[in-house]
Amino acid sequence: METHQPVSDGRAPFSMAIIPAVSAANSSRLPLTCVGAVLAVGFVACMPLTGCKGRVLAPNANDGLRAELVERTEERDAARTRVSELESEVARLSAKVASAASGGEEQTGVASAEIAALRQDAAAATPALASISISALSSAKVRSSREESSREGLLTLVIVPSDGLGRFHQVAGWLDVSATVLVPNAPPAPALATRVGPKALRDCYRSGFMGTHYTVEQPIRWGVEGAPRAVSVAIEFVDPATGRRFPATATVPFVPERAEPRD
Repeated sequence: METHQPVSDGRAPFSMAIIPAVSAANSSRLPLTCVGAVLAVGFVACMPLTGCKGRVLAPNANDGLRAELVERTEERDAARTRVSELESEVARLSAKVASAASGGEEQTGVASAEIAALRQDAAAATPALASISISALSSAKVRSSREESSREGLLTLVIVPSDGLGRFHQVAGWLDVSATVLVPNAPPAPALATRVGPKALRDCYRSGFMGTHYTVEQPIRWGVEGAPRAVSVAIEFVDPATGRRFPATATVPFVPERAEPRD
């Protein structure tokens, strides 16, 4: 009489792999941590036998289009910034020529000779202001959060002027700042309208681990009841060398006041 033996493919069931380990642990009275380690090792060893497979994302025909769209968008933004820088350079040279022309024939000749002596590569490498932005590091704080009716605070703006290559560009001029406080279930409340002069703006220059920028701090006051959530900020830098104006806007959140340590 033939005896049929079960065919085995070498994959021991999970229970057959774990039960002997548990029995051995119980017979030798090992600590529970050792039993847990044995169970973990057995589970990991049996995982490949269960047939689990990771999901692999197959390439999509639209992946190339998405990459090309990102590349073209970056090229467009870089081109716009470069055009803005060139416009600033043209305005600066035009103002210089006009100033020399108004000073007389002798000064005009000197200015024309100076401009003609400028080499084309040096003129192209001269950085010029192309844009100005408000960094996400900007913030607003309520002056005293202990009073629910407090309507005063401090607005801290981190401002970054950039040239045509997206690098920091030091500026000298006037900066107009206006701010509106946003309170839930209330109309926007005007809180600030001021102009920062060239000397004050120069004193706002900062350079450190957060990069190079201008930190402009201004007190704000609003006349709406309620807890403020954010400040809508609009700035405009006026370049006296070219007469160009560079605007920027941002929504700056209120940050909670640090709790004072208790005695």
